Amino acid sequence: MADADSVTKLSKATLAELPTASADQFIQLGFRSQCRVVLSCTYGNASSKKAAVVFGDSHAVMWMPALLPRLLSGGYRVSLVWMGACPAAQVDVYLPKWKFPAVCNAARTSEISSIVALHPSLVLVAERDHNVPSGPGRSFTASAWTPALETTIRTLQGAGSKVGVIEDGPWFPWNIPTCLAQLPSFVTACGAPTTSGQPSTLHAAERAAAAHTGAFFLPTQRWLCATSCSPVIHSMVVYTDNDHLTKTYASYLSGVMGASLGKFIH
Repeated sequence: MADADSVTKLSKATLAELPTASADQFIQLGFRSQCRVVLSCTYGNASSKKAAVVFGDSHAVMWMPALLPRLLSGGYRVSLVWMGACPAAQVDVYLPKWKFPAVCNAARTSEISSIVALHPSLVLVAERDHNVPSGPGRSFTASAWTPALETTIRTLQGAGSKVGVIEDGPWFPWNIPTCLAQLPSFVTACGAPTTSGQPSTLHAAERAAAAHTGAFFLPTQRWLCATSCSPVIHSMVVYTDNDHLTKTYASYLSGVMGASLGKFIH
């Protein structure tokens, strides 16, 4: 997206938006959030025979404003199934303070079982794929992530569901709204080059898992980064923190997301 490289100074409109950017979320994220219970969040016509599930962690939540318009207009009833910091890929996430991996693995098993029992025609997987801890000071590698995601995809496909994987966005080593508040005339200082804006990501691993299983892959990086990954696009603050999209910007992407999704669903 060309405009991702053109904003150097915050406009008056963006400055006015900045104080609320961190709270500009589809669902307030965190372990005490609503909609954490499996299938507790459903949107659209509850009697529709066409079921779709958006499945993953908080990065599944952040894509909902971009996904819902196309899915609802297509007649789907849409369920959001997620748990914070717990990816859809069947990996043992190392977060001892939250009693992961035990809690995460149990939640994922329950979530997948519920999705399979629902027999949705479509499942969209979205998850954080950067700096996911596999142990003290370690993150998952592509060689571990690809087969772990393939396992999840094949299980969902076994229930007759078409599965799609949504590419994750960039990660920044700083909080974007805070950085912009400190440097309103130097927006580019809060951004990052495309390559360094997403260290330790597993984009290629997720694309490979989709290719190996016959799932479709929805690339999103093109809507977030050009030659750099800017924190402001078309005067909109793009991130609530260092890696979650604002509801405002995700909603703005509903047109291009709908067009991309429409190539794979009817």
